[in-house]
Amino acid sequence: MTEAAKKARAAYMREWRSKNRERCKQYAVNQWERRAERMAQERTAGKEVEPSADR
Repeated sequence: MTEAAKKARAAYMREWRSKNRERCKQYAVNQWERRAERMAQERTAGKEVEPSADR
């Protein structure tokens, strides 16, 4: 992706986030709920979970 395209995308996303603050907050909450659920399932399956294992 070109530098101009990256800047255009960043500007668009910055504007979108400022107009949709509640959506952004809810997306973050949903993401952490799913991650916590997945980590709990892995623990019950007998696996050790490292915080940076999925990166």
